[in-house]
Formats: sequence, structure tokens, C-alpha cells
Amino acid sequence: MSILQFNKAFLTEIGLTTLTQIQENKFLEIVQEEFEVRVGRTLSIGIPPWQLEVFEQIINNSAEENKAWLVQHYPKYQTHKLFILLSEKGFKGDELINEFVSLLWFQENRPDYKKVAEQCFHEIKKEVKDNLPAILGTVLLQNSS
Repeated sequence: MSILQFNKAFLTEIGLTTLTQIQENKFLEIVQEEFEVRVGRTLSIGIPPWQLEVFEQIINNSAEENKAWLVQHYPKYQTHKLFILLSEKGFKGDELINEFVSLLWFQENRPDYKKVAEQCFHEIKKEVKDNLPAILGTVLLQNSS
């Protein structure tokens, strides 16, 4: 299992290697937000409103609340392969617990979430590659102002 990431390696792969650190961070933030919107929009199709409310509660819960739920439903959650993978990818503390619970919800309610996420990731990557001259032109304009 791999976790899709918008990072320096992503920028290198698509050919955006001339950005400053500030530009990289801003661009990656924008791309990550767009990715989350697309994935969320696609995954919400066909999900009953009550299930979406459950997910909203999960993402609004504190890490302590999500951890209490984990202990009740997955007492050995720390040995779960997804938990271990997230830990290896650098997730820690509250972020690790909340991300893990969210992904468990997706596994149960939208088992195709990985496929949807990969599809959105590759669509965005293609769009960025296809529009690279315009993106670089915008960066040059911002630098000259």
C-alpha cells in the first residue's frame, strides 16, 4: 500500500524544479487542497447523508475521542498494517490517530477510496504537466512583481 503525497518528489516528477521553497510550499498546498476537494466530492457520491455525518463527526472529534473509539473497536490498532504504514510515513500523535480513524471509515464505507484517490492524484498530475508552461509563466510573473 502506498500513500499518495504531494511533495518535492512529486514536483520533480512533473518537472517543477525551479521553484523557490516558498513557491513550492504554496503550490503543494494548493494542489493538496484541490486533491482533497476532488476526492471528497467523488467519494460522497452514493453515500447516505447519515454516513457522511458520521465521517464529519470523526474528522471533528478530538484525537482522544478517536483513540477511545479505536480502543473499543480495534484494541490492537497499533499493530494494524495501516497504522504502522502511517507511522512509517511520519504521522505522529494526534495526526496519526485521526488519519488512521478516517482511513478505517473509508475502508468500511467506500472500499474503492484508494482507487478514487489514485485516479484523482493522476488526473491532477496530468493537468499540472499539461499546463506546466502556464504555471511557470505565472511564477515568473509573480517573481517580477
